[in-house]
Amino acid sequence: MTAYSDLAAHYGKISALSNAMGILHWDNAAMMPKGAADTRAESMAVLAVLQHEMATDARLGEMLLAG
Repeated sequence: MTAYSDLAAHYGKISALSNAMGILHWDNAAMMPKGAADTRAESMAVLAVLQHEMATDARLGEMLLAG
C-alpha cells in the first residue's frame, strides 16, 4: 500500500467507528430495549476509546510525512 492508501484506510476505519457510534446513539434514544442501558453505554464507551486511539495514533504523522 502507498502512504496515501494507508492513510485513507485508517480514516475509513475511524469513519466506520463513528457510524457505528451514531447508530448506537440513535438506538439508545429511539428504541433501546429495557435493561440494556449499562451494556449499551459500555459498548459506546469502548467504541469512543478506539476511535480516539485511532485519531491520535502516532503513526498518522509518519503516514502524512511519507505522502
